[in-house]
Amino acid sequence: MKKIKELTPVAIRHLNNKGRYPVGGVSGLYIQVTPPSGKSWLLRIKVGEKRRDIGLGSFPDVSLSAARDKARELKALVKAGIDPIQHAKDLKQEQIIAQRKNKTFAEVAQNCHTSKKAGFKNKKHSKQWISTLQNYAYPIIADMGIDDIGVNDVLAVLTPIWETKTETATRVRQRMATVFDYAITTEIRTKANPAQWKGRLDNLLAKPKDVLKSQGKNDRHHPALPLHQTNEFFIKLLQENYMSAWALAFTILTGSRGGEVRFMRWNELDIDNGLWCIPANRMKSGKLHKVPLSVPALSVLNLVQRDLKSPYVFRNTKGNPLSDSTCKKPILKLHKAKIKQNPASAGYIDPGQRNRIVTPNGFRSTLKDWARLHTTFLDEVSELALAHVNNDKTRAAYARNELLDERTILMDDWGKFCLNGNSSHLRLIK
Repeated sequence: MKKIKELTPVAIRHLNNKGRYPVGGVSGLYIQVTPPSGKSWLLRIKVGEKRRDIGLGSFPDVSLSAARDKARELKALVKAGIDPIQHAKDLKQEQIIAQRKNKTFAEVAQNCHTSKKAGFKNKKHSKQWISTLQNYAYPIIADMGIDDIGVNDVLAVLTPIWETKTETATRVRQRMATVFDYAITTEIRTKANPAQWKGRLDNLLAKPKDVLKSQGKNDRHHPALPLHQTNEFFIKLLQENYMSAWALAFTILTGSRGGEVRFMRWNELDIDNGLWCIPANRMKSGKLHKVPLSVPALSVLNLVQRDLKSPYVFRNTKGNPLSDSTCKKPILKLHKAKIKQNPASAGYIDPGQRNRIVTPNGFRSTLKDWARLHTTFLDEVSELALAHVNNDKTRAAYARNELLDERTILMDDWGKFCLNGNSSHLRLIK
């Protein structure tokens, strides 16, 4: 075979005609000329049964000697049975993975939060999700590489607050686990989830419910008013003539969650048919919920003057939804008034919840107790009235037709119970 004359850098510079020229020194190495000024290196080589053309860069950015060195490296790979093109792809992927591994927990947490934003029910929940990690996890692991964090690092975050702030610690763990799952799914992290509860942290930390139980706490439940005090409290509440008292009364009469009432809009109400349709995006279950409105509930709505500048029913002076704390104020006011009137009285508390003052959401439990102890309605009726999330097949079957007729009767009877069976009390809200 005739030996190809080795070209010099000067000779290559003087090549101006379009074409492909062997440069010698390494078989298969060419300089490709594309006038007026384009020159690039090309290695023609057989890989297995295929002929490959591999670009090695442009001239003069890649010098002649560098092109020959690169060509020799690639030919050595082929001789060793390695596909140089696949090898380059593999190296690039390894570099990407290495760069991803260098991402810190804080960076990944922020990316995870951004990807989840559309799924949060409201801005407050979205802000709380990330702020929980910022307050408790970031001070310890924010700057650590996501792939370098282990179980002991997670424990360093959780242990100081596991017994003192159990509910918060549980949320921190869950959100950390979500961040690590995100990192694993996006191939940023290659190791197992160090914040996983089952089979991992459950072997190292006491169960949250056991911690609360040992402390005599059960903060998962909202303090509820005992049934025998319901009539007295509600009738006194009707005498409070202001927005947050009306919102609380409506909350009690509908068995709704406080947030559902506070963010209620006028366009959700069908006054003529006595129905309130809560959109799925505001429900804990993520499903549309229909609430039959009793005469007392409709009477409360009659008190609220509609503000055309605000879409909300129960609102503050700026037209914004009432805050959670504002809706608790009527309870605190009546609680203090009861004690002032009778110093021996404990006020409006839940004896089963460490004598904590009752909350708006606690009246849902009061309604449930009433339905269970003082009515003959099926349990499914009150469960649907309270919009409890339940996966039981039987309740799911009931849920399909919503038991709206039965729930209408249930809510009418509950309204009568709150008024102590005396409709004359409605004059207080007319």
